[in-house]
Formats: sequence, structure tokens, C-alpha cells
Amino acid sequence: MSGKHITASVLVTGGAGFIGSHLTEYWVKRGKKVIVIDDLSSGQKANLPSGVEFYEMDLNKNDQLIKIISTHQPKTIYHLAGHSQLRAALKRPLEDAQSNIGGTLSLIQACLKLSDTDRYNPTQIVFSSSSAVFGGLENPPYHQGSEIAVVSPYGAAKYAAELYWNWYSQQSGVKVASLRYANVYGPRQSLDGEAGVVARFMSLLSEGQPLVIYGDGTHERDYIYVDDVVAANVAVAEHGCTGVFVVGTGIPTTTHKLAELCASLAKKKLNITYQDRSLTEQRRSWLDSSRLTRKTGWQPVITLEDGLQRTAQWYNDHAT
Repeated sequence: MSGKHITASVLVTGGAGFIGSHLTEYWVKRGKKVIVIDDLSSGQKANLPSGVEFYEMDLNKNDQLIKIISTHQPKTIYHLAGHSQLRAALKRPLEDAQSNIGGTLSLIQACLKLSDTDRYNPTQIVFSSSSAVFGGLENPPYHQGSEIAVVSPYGAAKYAAELYWNWYSQQSGVKVASLRYANVYGPRQSLDGEAGVVARFMSLLSEGQPLVIYGDGTHERDYIYVDDVVAANVAVAEHGCTGVFVVGTGIPTTTHKLAELCASLAKKKLNITYQDRSLTEQRRSWLDSSRLTRKTGWQPVITLEDGLQRTAQWYNDHAT
């Protein structure tokens, strides 16, 4: 991840959030000028390293967005802003669409306008999508060519945003890569995000509370550490990738096994409370990222045990 092909500034939308702040930190450590736009609805300014050009604003404020992009003219845009609350979206689909689809369209519209007025086009855009687009499937592993089977407003919004990015790429000639993540975990993760089960488990363990498992604990997920996701974002930008890629480890882990690992690494007694699982919730999901590996050489390098150990240590260091 040398970054040698990316010579100008980068814009990270949602850069104060979970994945975005780690990506921002990566580039700042390498001397890159980083511009962050975040409304702090789930992110925190404290997540940002010093030296970042930070704008607190809703991405849907298109006039402000145009001014920011016109001022900095970033060559690479990482678009991570948007709601990631899958369960909340079931009750508030309009709010979810306004964030995940509306924010995407605002960014696209800003780039289109600046292409006309400033002759500006980014070189590369990397969009953070989700494996929730496969939510109705039960035949893993899933890859970029797997059937789209949306069963949630969140998955629908992410897929719609992918389609808009594909249209924009064809219209403008700008390279756009959409990354469908597995369940990302690690330090700074919100407790209510799409894949925040590790964060919830660690928080409950630190409070001495029982872990809540929806269903019987046998459903399987692909858990990938945040540093590996950052590496995937960097890799597709460095290699000028276009199209859809899935980002996961390819290794399924049951929720019950995850709970056992979290409790063991946090050195806490394991107590579990079981609750009813949503009828539309997938039982089995893991990803085949071989296309991403072929195109960029990227591979996940952090094992689940190592990643959970790092996460447990972070929670211990930040205990209140």
C-alpha cells in the first residue's frame, strides 16, 4: 500500500466514522493532504488525526459540497458517508435513503457540475457498499457476480447507489470502484452499525452484561478487520479499478463462536441471552474476494483472533 500512484489530495466522506477515520489516519500518516466531510451523526471529531481539513456538514447540502470540492479538487474520493444502521432502516427507510442514496447523488451532481464549470474530474472514486445486497441468498460464498437479492431498505439503498455510480462512471469516464464489505469490525466502531455485533459484544462484556444473540447463535458471518478494509480501499485506488468488488475473508464464523472468542479475549465470563431472529435475516453469509486479489494483489492479513484481540485491547484502553 505505497500510495505512489495517488499524488494529490484525497477526500473522505464520512471520514470521522468507523472505517473512514481509519482510512483518513492511513493517508495522514503517509503525508497525504486529506479533506474530510462528516455530519458527525455517527462519527466523532475525536476520531480524526491532526492535520486534516475537516468540514462538518450534511452531504446533501449540494452548494456547500460544490464549494469544498472546487477549492480542493481532490484526485481521489472515498465515499463512506451514509447511514449504516440496517435494523433502524427497517423502521426509517426514508431517512436511510436520504442518507445513502441522496448523499451519493449530491456527490455525483457536484462532480458533474464542476466538470462543466471548472473542468474538474476526480481520477478515482471508491464507494463503500455492502454485502447486504445479497441479503436474500443462502448459498455462500458470494462474489461480485452473485445474484442481487435485497431484503432490506439498507441493502436496497446501497445497491441503488451502486447503480448511480455505474451510470456516473459511464457518463464521465471517471473510474469508480464499489466495494461490498463483509462484516467489518475493529476499534471505534459504533454500537448500532450494520455489522456492529463485535462492538456490542465488547461493550456488554466491559459492563458485565450478558451478550444478546438473535436466533440460536448458529448463523454464520464473514468478519473482516478494519485495517484489511482500509487496505482494500487503497489497493483499488492505486490500481485504478472500476466495477464491483467484494471484500471479505471467505471464512464463516457462527455468532456463538464469535461470542466465545470475544469473552475469552476480553477475559470476561460468558453469559448469553437469546432473542428472536428477524424472519428476513440471512443465516449464512461469507464472501469470495478472489477478483479483488487478482486485480490488486490484496488479501486479508488479520486473523479473527488477532483482530478481536486488538479490538478488546482498544476497548480496555478506552474504558470509562
